[in-house]
Amino acid sequence: MTHQARTIDLVAPSGYPDSEVVERAMERLRAQGHRLENASSSHRRYQRFGGTDGERAADLNRLADSTRPLPDIVLAVRGGYGATRILHGLDYEGLQRRLQDRLIAIVGHNDFTAIQFALYALAGVKNFGGLMLAADFGAEEPSAFTMEHFWNAITHPSFKVTSHVPQV
Repeated sequence: MTHQARTIDLVAPSGYPDSEVVERAMERLRAQGHRLENASSSHRRYQRFGGTDGERAADLNRLADSTRPLPDIVLAVRGGYGATRILHGLDYEGLQRRLQDRLIAIVGHNDFTAIQFALYALAGVKNFGGLMLAADFGAEEPSAFTMEHFWNAITHPSFKVTSHVPQV
């Protein structure tokens, strides 16, 4: 599948990932032409987390800095546990000012959902549940179905999801 190269900013709000899986994911994305920012976040480790609470909150708060260009995609490295520990440290006002009406995909799932809900509820920042760096892009065999639908959702202004429920 071919698609336009994107700037992907990595954030590590939860646990730390397996370094082999992260390297595989980053190699895949770079081979597709994507530029990865904040890749060092995927190698941090503090206790069971992807960095200290302050470092993990700073990953997201960097998006409020108007001197930096915004990435196309903000991608969570992994989930697990720890995202709720940084909710109080997020700059909701700054993130709202910078992101509220911007086309930026803030993507993840698992406990990253707590951050997504907080960003929407407290700052009006739209985002959606989706892939993560380690679990999806770092899989030994990424799901072609999942990748196709992810990139379609990211690259098209509208995306229709249909479901076929079998008759019982």
